[in-house]
Amino acid sequence: LLARAYLKKESFSAIIKSEREQMICGDIPIFQTDTAAKSLVLPDGNLVDIFENSALDLVHQKIGNSGTEDFEFQLKLIGNAIK
Repeated sequence: LLARAYLKKESFSAIIKSEREQMICGDIPIFQTDTAAKSLVLPDGNLVDIFENSALDLVHQKIGNSGTEDFEFQLKLIGNAIK
């Protein structure tokens, strides 16, 4: 995450700072988000807008762009899973 944030925007310095602080403390850096959010939650509770779309928006787009072929494939997967 550190490198991607650095390349994106200067405003992501909070992510870089948080990731560095977590590593200095011997921790594996962790960040959280919500499926409906476009922000990353830092361990101190601060939010950083990093995503263009929320995960939920992307799922809705994918479903909206799906056709009959996709639907039939999903039915086949479900059918195979319950056999």
